[in-house]
Amino acid sequence: MTLLDLTQLLDLFLVAQLYPTSDYHHHVVTPTMLFMSQLLSQYVRLSKRFMPEAVQFLKTVLIMHTDLNTEDKQKSSLLRVEDFNLLKSKPIETFNPSPFNLSHLMAADSRAFLQSDDFKMTTLWYTLVLLRKFTKLYADLPSVTQIFQPIRTHLQSVTNELMHTECIKKLASELTNDLESFKKPWQPLVRPLTRPQPIKQFEPRVAEKFDGRKKIVGHKDFQARKREQIKYKKLMKGSEKEIRKDQSFLSEHIFQEKIRLNKEREDKTKKILNSLAQQEGDFKSMLKRKRKADTTAAAGPDKKGKVVKF
Repeated sequence: MTLLDLTQLLDLFLVAQLYPTSDYHHHVVTPTMLFMSQLLSQYVRLSKRFMPEAVQFLKTVLIMHTDLNTEDKQKSSLLRVEDFNLLKSKPIETFNPSPFNLSHLMAADSRAFLQSDDFKMTTLWYTLVLLRKFTKLYADLPSVTQIFQPIRTHLQSVTNELMHTECIKKLASELTNDLESFKKPWQPLVRPLTRPQPIKQFEPRVAEKFDGRKKIVGHKDFQARKREQIKYKKLMKGSEKEIRKDQSFLSEHIFQEKIRLNKEREDKTKKILNSLAQQEGDFKSMLKRKRKADTTAAAGPDKKGKVVKF
């Protein structure tokens, strides 16, 4: 692939700034998109990522070169197409495809070249070349037949066209053969078979000589490691047992201490209540005696000089 210089890169940038990119077809934007689709094919050559935009655009360019009328072309494509075929032109005897020069396409006197048969044949040539690259790129996709089915239909009109040169017909025939090789017979969906899992047989291990202890089978390192693990488990069990005993003792001690404190508090409370009750009784008896003395003093002595008691 020819490397682009700074001028051509600036031309690609200026195309989107100077010309309407919203048009479905444009004499400058369309070849530029064709060129950029070729660049995109280089980006996905290794990853084989599917680009429906590029395939759809190439299909539209291919439809524009067929002998269908404008209405049929529009029905066969999602994009807007124009009458771009070569039926109105004279046959081209010799054709040598050459790469597009973006600077020449954007020149002021490029209108005559854009309407020439040489430009149309070159566009068709590069369209077929790019389509063949994409077919080889997406050959491993399961849906490659459905993707290129519309393109295979329109390739027949390209191969039968009298105005096309032998090199274009040969390229179209090779592309048709490539698409025909992708046809594969359809197979019904079948659920994947799973192998039946055998039932586990739990057979007991019977020792010929049993002395009440488990025997460790294996090499010396494995036996030593097993013995250490058994000792570790025994120590852990003993430690857990001692910890449980300590926890039980502490909980019992804490419980008894709570009972003792509660009993002391109850005894102190009873003493305080008894003392208060005794003080209250003494206070009431004192008030009673005082009230009685005040009543006697208010009555005074009788005629005999005795104090009247009520």
